[in-house]
Amino acid sequence: MLDELPVPDRFRPALTAIVDRLVAGDYAGVARDHSPYRDDPDHDLGLWAREYPATFVPLPPAAWEHATALQLDAGWAVDVSLWSREEGLSDMTLSTFIREHDGEIQVDVTDLHVL
Repeated sequence: MLDELPVPDRFRPALTAIVDRLVAGDYAGVARDHSPYRDDPDHDLGLWAREYPATFVPLPPAAWEHATALQLDAGWAVDVSLWSREEGLSDMTLSTFIREHDGEIQVDVTDLHVL
């Protein structure tokens, strides 16, 4: 069984930038730039987020206390909960898979969903 770990600091700027784009409603851009399903016309990254009954806000520093990371052989599975103006910590979760190669960090957004 794998242990959940804190999200490594080196991944946080890339994840924060993606969340900021989601906060701005740029679901199509995030899908285009980060989704492995970008070419699937039936995959709508923002489907659940657009229906969510709250307004998402940028991640506060406390967000990293609730984010989780699993180190796998091929990379990292990282989940970051989004935050909203109305409720603070929300149950909307950004799920990602992160790979590192030659000092570069590649983030694939695998899902945006309610837990």
